[in-house]
Amino acid sequence: MVEYDGTDFHGFQVQPGLRTVQGVLQELLLQVSGERIVLEFAGRTDAGVHAAGQVVSFGTTFRHGPEAMRRALNALAPADLCVVAGREVSHAFHARRSARQRWYRYTVQNGPQARPLLRRYSHFHRHPLDVEAMNTAGRQLLGTHDFLAFGDVPGDRESSVRRLDEARAWREGDVVSIDLRATAFLKHMARSICGLMLRAGSHAIEPGEAGRVLRERDRHGAGPVVPAKGLCLMGVSYDDGFAAARLSGNFPRQEGQDEVSS
Repeated sequence: MVEYDGTDFHGFQVQPGLRTVQGVLQELLLQVSGERIVLEFAGRTDAGVHAAGQVVSFGTTFRHGPEAMRRALNALAPADLCVVAGREVSHAFHARRSARQRWYRYTVQNGPQARPLLRRYSHFHRHPLDVEAMNTAGRQLLGTHDFLAFGDVPGDRESSVRRLDEARAWREGDVVSIDLRATAFLKHMARSICGLMLRAGSHAIEPGEAGRVLRERDRHGAGPVVPAKGLCLMGVSYDDGFAAARLSGNFPRQEGQDEVSS
């Protein structure tokens, strides 16, 4: 399980000449193991998006165990990235293909002025938000649907059908959080859904408009995506109950396994 502050990364996936999370992690793995490892990952986070529970997997001949590797990687890692936990898994495990649900959280400052200590990890929205209206809009999107109105399919090679299990907002003081859980997300889908929920919460649109946008695959009606800095990949769940998130439990080692997930 990997945590990172996405502010100074150009997204997760390797891009030539740019600093990315995958690129930094693979360079660290080279230094620690001596192997040129191409790792798999659960979520392709965009530039500026953070993670508390990103999951990566890779094969390695490193024989000192996950905990020794975690310590070695973190000893070399930059301040905006760390490996929180790791365990050995079977050859069949794949960080992306084995995942059953991704959990994102979007954080909004909703007060009279922006709070400096939250500026890197939240979006400031000055106008009062009606959380009930946001939740009414979110409920219109639950279930299995074609979410083309809310995102792009990379390379147009895959279906745009996804199952959205949660789209819920709640308030704590002047902070409004939105939790989204889905089998998987299209590119920009999480930020687009949050943008529509914020418009509903600001009474810029009626909450029921969300259902029409979804049914008609109306990209224009979905509105603009919200800024990346408010979004965080909180966790990923798998069939065996392994869930990566800042608040999740232990990650026991299983015997007879020789791949590592972090």
